[in-house]
Amino acid sequence: MSQCSVCGTSDAGLGGTPLVKFDNIHYCRPCLVKAKGTIKCSVCGREAFSTNASYATVNGKIICSACAPVAASGGGALPVETLTGSLQEVFKQAVTSTEQLRFALNGSSGEALVATDKRVLVLKTGLTGGGGTGKYKGFFFNQVVSVEFSCGLAYGRIQITAPGTKDFMSAEIGEARQADNVVTFLAATKDKFQAAADHLKQSVLRKAG
Repeated sequence: MSQCSVCGTSDAGLGGTPLVKFDNIHYCRPCLVKAKGTIKCSVCGREAFSTNASYATVNGKIICSACAPVAASGGGALPVETLTGSLQEVFKQAVTSTEQLRFALNGSSGEALVATDKRVLVLKTGLTGGGGTGKYKGFFFNQVVSVEFSCGLAYGRIQITAPGTKDFMSAEIGEARQADNVVTFLAATKDKFQAAADHLKQSVLRKAG
């Protein structure tokens, strides 16, 4: 049983009032709106009370518990970035409420790499193959054959190899951007994408083991 920290209303029993936890404080809907306004996750865009998630302020951004970052295999923390443009809409379509987000990284314009506890997802919009509404391709870890990383002077890429996918590691960058199993990124961001590739490789090994 929990109580709203402002008005004291309880969520106990069949007639209980729904509560949400924000920065470790419980609120009912009217008190939350009055005290904080409309609260929504900066990653997935889901508003408080639309899910069972709790919310917290992380590095100045509001993040729901489903999108909270977790420690990467290398001991650091892979970021959950606010996805740019229509990538956030693609994210909402791609990630289910039963999945726990591991990281979300903006790649080159119109691309993103996302991992949950179950899958790795390649998100595309606009000129990168998503058209006007965007698209995504998800790969369960137990189906992934390999995760390949490469980076040149200007751009890098991560390729997810699974049954039915093609090899784009030696393709021109424009062709790789169209592929639904490749995310390209600027060389200046290679460190976080290298960490992401390492994390994904570990996830694949755990599922295979």
